[in-house]
Formats: sequence, structure tokens, C-alpha cells
Amino acid sequence: MKDLVGKKVAFAPYTPSHFLLYTGLKASGLSAAQRSEIFSQGIHTKDGIEPATLFAQQKVDAAVAWDPDMTDAVEKRPGSRKIYDTRTAKNLIADILVVSDRFAARNPQTISRFAEGWLEGVKFINEQPARAYTLIGNIKDFNIPTDLAKSMLGGVKLADLNDHKGFFGAPGAASDYARIFKTAQDMYREEGVLKGAGSDPEASIDRSLISPSVR
Repeated sequence: MKDLVGKKVAFAPYTPSHFLLYTGLKASGLSAAQRSEIFSQGIHTKDGIEPATLFAQQKVDAAVAWDPDMTDAVEKRPGSRKIYDTRTAKNLIADILVVSDRFAARNPQTISRFAEGWLEGVKFINEQPARAYTLIGNIKDFNIPTDLAKSMLGGVKLADLNDHKGFFGAPGAASDYARIFKTAQDMYREEGVLKGAGSDPEASIDRSLISPSVR
């Protein structure tokens, strides 16, 4: 990661790709000034896929992108390799469902049923992956072939109820959610986007949906 100083790195700003690059550079021991230099020289893209294309075409020195696009790009560029990903940085990139307080207050049953349905879907995919990939491939509106669904889902961890409990932790206790929340605030503060002390992670959590009543 330290060798990225002075190099052109393609990534989509203010996305999980940006966050992955930030945490990787910070963990490498680079100074804030060095990290700032890398970001100032970065090649910004509109999405998380384009960096892989630019890398495969040898238009940039490095790139941050989603799989399977990044793996495909590395294979197309002889001599290249991955240096940092979510297999190394575990429990870092999390997809989180967000709903407004107003909607949640007005539609508690809808929120509860949605959460139950989501967890049932996760259970189905974890227990019957082959069938799940086929079902996804049969939905035309998704435009995700069965083999691509298998490739995409094979690189992520679908959280079940216990995973959710562990991720959000107990009130006031250290958790992966709080760590990610605070790290993201640090990143945006360094970028000059966020001013002040920021928000308290605990104030943004509602654990009622991962109580024992939701199965």
C-alpha cells in the first residue's frame, strides 16, 4: 500500500471503494499528508466498476473496484495482483439498511415484516445456494445471470440473526458497527466534508428488530 504514493489510483469517491482505500492506506502507516497526496492525485469515477476497466486498459497504476470486475481486470493485466481486499480487511464493508425515524414510527409492522422477510431470504440463500442462484437468474428485471449471481454472492457474507446481533453489539459496548461509523467520520473529516465532532453511532441504531422475537 505504501508504494501507491505518487501513483494514479482510480476509485469512486464517497463510496465503499473510497472507504476501503482509506482504511488500507491508514493501516499501512502512511502519514495523513501522504494519504492526502494519493487522494488528490486519484482518478475519480462515477461508479465502482469503471476503475477496473481503466486498470485493465493500463490507464491507471492501481484501482479499487468490486468483484468480479476487479478479479477480471487483474487477469487481463499481466504482472498485476491484488494487494488489499475485504478478505484481508474483514468486517469492514457492511451493507446497512436505513429508514427514517418518521417512516419507522408510522409503519412499525411494515418494518418488522420486512426485516423478517430479509432474514428468511438470507437463510434460504445460505441453506440452498444453488437454487437461490437459479432463482435470481430467472428474474429478468434483475438482469443477473445465474453464473454471475453465484460469483457475486460467493464473495460476500450474508448476515443471519446472530451475525446482526454481533455486528451491532450491546448498547454502549464496542462493536463493528461503531468502529466503521467512527472510521467513516474520520475519513470525511480528513476530506473536509465533515466538520465538528460528528455523531454518536449509538444514536443511529434500533436493536428492536434483532430481538429474539424476530426469527
